[in-house]
Amino acid sequence: MTVPALSAELTTPGRGHAGKGTANDLPIAPPAPPTFQCPGEAHPIGAAVHYQRLANGYARCHDCVHRSEHGLLPLPPQRLLRSPRTIADLFLPEGIRGIVPNELTDRVACDFGRAIGQTLWHGMDAGETGPDDLPRPIRRRPPVLVVGIDGRPSSPRLAGSLVRGLRESAVEILDAGRITEPMLRWGTDHWRADAGLFVTGAGHAASFGGFQLIAPAGRTWCAGGPLDRLREAMSHAAGRPRRTGGDYRTIDAEAGYLAALQGETHGLRPVHVGIATADPVLRAACEEVLAPSPIEVSPLPLHDTETEMRRGPWDLGVTFSEEGSRGDFRDECGDLIPPEDLVRQLGRQLLGEWSHVSIAVATDRLPTLERDAATDEFLLFHDGGPTSATLVAAMDSVGAQLGLDAAGRIWLTDGETGPRCDGLLVLLRILALLSRRAEPTSWLRRPTARTEPDRATDRPARIADVARTEAGSAAGPGRPA
Repeated sequence: MTVPALSAELTTPGRGHAGKGTANDLPIAPPAPPTFQCPGEAHPIGAAVHYQRLANGYARCHDCVHRSEHGLLPLPPQRLLRSPRTIADLFLPEGIRGIVPNELTDRVACDFGRAIGQTLWHGMDAGETGPDDLPRPIRRRPPVLVVGIDGRPSSPRLAGSLVRGLRESAVEILDAGRITEPMLRWGTDHWRADAGLFVTGAGHAASFGGFQLIAPAGRTWCAGGPLDRLREAMSHAAGRPRRTGGDYRTIDAEAGYLAALQGETHGLRPVHVGIATADPVLRAACEEVLAPSPIEVSPLPLHDTETEMRRGPWDLGVTFSEEGSRGDFRDECGDLIPPEDLVRQLGRQLLGEWSHVSIAVATDRLPTLERDAATDEFLLFHDGGPTSATLVAAMDSVGAQLGLDAAGRIWLTDGETGPRCDGLLVLLRILALLSRRAEPTSWLRRPTARTEPDRATDRPARIADVARTEAGSAAGPGRPA
């Protein structure tokens, strides 16, 4: 069979002839997209994956021949690639953080789960020892662990790998799902678990993930205690999985946590509160808890909060941290209320119930409070050390009702669950403070040298200043406002 020769004239229209074209007028196929071969992988990857790995400092990019092909990335490749980090580099003073999935891979997370299970099985969940400073004997019942995650996209997958390693170590899992850290702390104490595991990358960029371990009664696994034992367990080869895996069941920690806060909303006066948070779970919790009260709640922008507070109708503004354990409060003028002033005012409120109030304060924040201790002779300030674990230990040793750690988190003592750092609970206590006096929110601040006789008149003046500035910028340079 013979194949007919290609005709010189084609029926498809060409650029040089109307209704006719030649073989030279055929459209040229677009070039194939570039591909890159990552060291140790069998299949090539596309340009988008290559640039993403290069920007995040992927470990295999250090030995890749394509590492200099960085495209339109803003930094040169020698600055994009960091030195590879080891497992020990993922440990922080109060948790684990790493890039997901470059550093915290599924395998590494599973190994962490096994190491946590090994630590719990050896009875080191609270960092306690037996007689003669020897570790407590191996427990006979399976450890119980409450697991919760934050809203980062990498958290569900990271939690799945951790739970797989934990169940291989025969740890019983209570899955609380998508919650905040205070909800996890409440659930750990309510279900009398041996520890709580909160999967979060709070405090770091969006590419990071990690987790924090929380012991009962408000204690956090920190360096110098259980976290060092976890580091030691990670340095040893993990043993084979146990014959029977750990049990798994889901719990509803959010509903019980919100029900426990309902008693804090009695007797509040009408106040307009602005809530600034990127967490929909935390925002919904604030609205649900304050719904039966006369408090009006509305969202407050996360960016340029000070200016928005000056313009808006809010009496009190609060910006919650990503995990929900800390709140930054602003008065009606948009000024930030220092946490030292809030702790002092909360302590004065407790003087109606106690003859004196003990407050444990982080070492670097203690001088600020001791400077004005002469005016509050019934407020006793104690050194709480550098970390939250030392702060909680100091609160227990002196019987403190309040605490303030180095990160600005306020700790409140609850007779049932021990010290708690909860941004929403602190907000409710501050609203109770405001309900005792019919004055602007700015009275919570420590008195400072101001020329205005009445701070309540400061807000209209500052709003007028903002309007005058905007009018001047709209008029343009050289034009009268």
